[in-house]
Amino acid sequence: MRWSCFRCWFGVGSSATLIEGQEAADASGDPDTDFGGLGVRLEGIQKFLFPALGVDRFGKIGIPNPHVMAPVVGAVEIVCGAMVILGLWTRLATIPLLAVIGTAIVTTKIPMLYQQGVWAMLHEARVDFSMALGLVFLLIAGGGAFALTSSHGGGAIRARSR
Repeated sequence: MRWSCFRCWFGVGSSATLIEGQEAADASGDPDTDFGGLGVRLEGIQKFLFPALGVDRFGKIGIPNPHVMAPVVGAVEIVCGAMVILGLWTRLATIPLLAVIGTAIVTTKIPMLYQQGVWAMLHEARVDFSMALGLVFLLIAGGGAFALTSSHGGGAIRARSR
């Protein structure tokens, strides 16, 4: 088993070598690397670095104009993921991320349900469902007291505007 966190997190080398015997698409859905805004940002960066995870994958699952949509989705994941990490208009940032994760579930996991059954789909969708539920929580609760745009006293941006 070959594992290199440096390769995975910073885009050095091929992501296909993260876990020997698995394709890059399987390794990118590893729950150890997908957590919150950072996981979303990493997925967005990979869409630019590795065509198999961006344009090629979008074309394979039938998304129209994959050469346009893959960079747009990647940019949304990077920018909105950074906003979630920083607590910068967190509720607003979750809306496009929910649209992206919802589209991912509908275009990849629902067909898997019909082709391979419920258990295979639930196994592959665990990270997608976890991220979707986390985004719903952030949509409802907001970024919290330490967010940059917090209204609870900790927000640096709100404090400067007073």
